[in-house]
Amino acid sequence: MNEARYASLTRSFPERAEELFKENEQAAMDRYQHLLKLKTVYNEA
Repeated sequence: MNEARYASLTRSFPERAEELFKENEQAAMDRYQHLLKLKTVYNEA
């Protein structure tokens, strides 16, 4: 939220911004979980 583009989005389209932020947070968590799995696989090798 420190960037102008995010603040502008929140002011202009608050409902859409909230939805996009939630989707982005979920995508980030999915990527993180995937990386943790890869770490486990490569540490076992």
